[in-house]
Amino acid sequence: MSLDIGKEHNNLFLESNEEIRSIYHINGFMSEDGFVDSFESDAKELNTLENERIALDSITKIDLDYMLEFHIFAFGEKEVGVYQFKSNKLRNLHKLRDKVYEIPCEKSYSIDNSKIAAILADHFYSIITHEENLFPFPEKILYNFLFQKQEKLYRNNIFSYYDFIDEVNAFKEKYKVQFEQSEGTEIILSSLCVMRKYLNIEWIEIYRLLERENDMPKPDLRNFIANIDEELMSVWDKVEFGSIKVEIEEEQGVKKVNMKKLLDDIKKVFGVENRADVKGIYLIYSNDELFYVGESKKGIYSRLRRHFSKEEKSKNGEGPKRYSFFKDLLEGELRIDILRMEEGLEYRKLLEEIITLSERPKYKQSIDIDYVVPVDHEEGTEEDEDK
Repeated sequence: MSLDIGKEHNNLFLESNEEIRSIYHINGFMSEDGFVDSFESDAKELNTLENERIALDSITKIDLDYMLEFHIFAFGEKEVGVYQFKSNKLRNLHKLRDKVYEIPCEKSYSIDNSKIAAILADHFYSIITHEENLFPFPEKILYNFLFQKQEKLYRNNIFSYYDFIDEVNAFKEKYKVQFEQSEGTEIILSSLCVMRKYLNIEWIEIYRLLERENDMPKPDLRNFIANIDEELMSVWDKVEFGSIKVEIEEEQGVKKVNMKKLLDDIKKVFGVENRADVKGIYLIYSNDELFYVGESKKGIYSRLRRHFSKEEKSKNGEGPKRYSFFKDLLEGELRIDILRMEEGLEYRKLLEEIITLSERPKYKQSIDIDYVVPVDHEEGTEEDEDK
């Protein structure tokens, strides 16, 4: 590693006699007259060709007043080489020529790729917890870099990396391995992709790591919740709320919801012209008691129309047994609270579940089957309702 102090920019260089993939990191420390300051950069990935001299960084005159540490992690076929270079305010540098100095390598060692892979496997879910202090310095630079790569693959949908997924499918067939359809599987596959790309881990070794991982304790649920908490709150903050009192008509002794007025009220409350523009979550109250919580991604009005037809069918003796819970729905005052969602509709079912499990609506308490999803989800599609 060399430094050209005659240049202001791109003046720190690395030269390698072989083609390598590596990461570079710098940190600095200064203490003077009771003033202490330090800095640390993010790790940067490098790809160096054989006998190529590349610019790593720009070291300013202010930087030269610091005790500087440079780390290079070189990914090899079987191991990762760790190289530590230091600059003690230029005092320990070797002059190569005018204004060009060699920064000495004060320490070097290597870590077996298999050992690194085993540690990654021990911490499959660290991309969720974002624990920065799992490892000692400077190894934490390496592991944090690999976890960041794993997270990027996971966030970008690991299943879109088709060449890798082809390898996974061949691996599954050869070793008779099955992955569950879950978020945890996507995290694990992202980690395996990192092992293959940066550590050259063979599939037989991956198989052994997965076998060992089967004996690991289950991940902490709080980690999964924390992973979506901020996003969920962001979606919730954008939800638009409206409350509508439902008008009930009576004709020849039969009570019915005035569906036309309900539709007009929905449009008026949310300032829309198309009923399909009001989608999200709805809560049905009877005499101020929560009766039902539901959701729709295409239009809440269509769902409500279907609900109120159940009440009529129940009184006529039509429909399945579960409709009987809607029989007396129109006997009291009826109110519908709507949580309109224009963004984050993929969270609507989760929010519906949260509200239902928290508030225990009357319908849920009445049904004699375990609650999994609202009964309407099994009865037909929203396209069916609009026919």
